[in-house]
Amino acid sequence: MTRQCEWCQEEFQPRASGGSPQKFCGRNCKKSFEQSIRQWASNKYSKGTLKIDELQHMHSLETEKDER
Repeated sequence: MTRQCEWCQEEFQPRASGGSPQKFCGRNCKKSFEQSIRQWASNKYSKGTLKIDELQHMHSLETEKDER
């Protein structure tokens, strides 16, 4: 079964070794997504439309989820 890369939209064959569901076709697309999301958040923070406490809250939700 193939999937569509969430970054480049190309079809790819997900790895068969287990782990989390694969969202990107490879490391380059995953890295591009991560760089873009960091830049987006930085721009929003610089413009005052994203607050530090919002980021901290999101981080604490992820930490709680990981601890379950």
